Amino acid sequence: MFKIPYILFVAWIGITTSFICKAKDVISISTFEFPPEHSKTLPHQGVVSHIIELAFAQQGIKVQWQYYPIPRAFMMAKSGRTDATASFGYSRERIKGMYISDSIITSSTYFYHLKTTTFNWTKMKDLSGLRIGVTHNLNYGDDFNNAVKEQIFTVDSSQHDDLNFKKLLAGRIDIFPMTSGIAEYSLSTRFPQGSMEQITYHKKPVRVYDSYIYFPKTLPDSEYLLDQFNKGLKKLKEDGQYQKIMTNYQLGDYSKNRSTNVN
Repeated sequence: MFKIPYILFVAWIGITTSFICKAKDVISISTFEFPPEHSKTLPHQGVVSHIIELAFAQQGIKVQWQYYPIPRAFMMAKSGRTDATASFGYSRERIKGMYISDSIITSSTYFYHLKTTTFNWTKMKDLSGLRIGVTHNLNYGDDFNNAVKEQIFTVDSSQHDDLNFKKLLAGRIDIFPMTSGIAEYSLSTRFPQGSMEQITYHKKPVRVYDSYIYFPKTLPDSEYLLDQFNKGLKKLKEDGQYQKIMTNYQLGDYSKNRSTNVN
């Protein structure tokens, strides 16, 4: 007399398990416009987005992107309203309540300046007396942040990187820290022709940093998704796909519009 309830119970378990597994087939990741790493207008939504999508695809998981301003993109994940957020560098504040993935990409930030400006530096104290442009909500590393607190130089803050490049071209600031690749994309796509030829950068990096996906500890699937991403990323590197993407990135394929296919 207990067979029918037992069969129904087993069927219910099977349906529930199937639903849970299926729910993990598609995940939401909050991000922000930061071309050529992340952008709705670029092939594969940018080079870092492409790496993330392919890594999850290796594990049978599809990514749906949601775009927000930078601070909100992170908070969407931290509050559990998206499954994860990408891509951000490491900081002690960001890691609170979050799991962090293996490194997706390593980037370098340099001081950009006009070619007509004589500029050299080896330590932060060498920047004394300079007017330096910074972009609100971006992290330039502990050394730079400490120099700001010590008021070694004058900080001129803007809401967007492009505004700082406008100030640099107009001579309103002396130097501007910017991530290589991001800077060249901005100058070549959003400024008048010839702007990039007026600007160069000092070869000593201000900061070398890795970018990561953050997963909220409040969501039950986060540890699983973290593990799946790391495994998928490892596969991309082992089979050569990762290096192929990076080569295409260096060739400028991720700086072209969506009509261009990146293999």
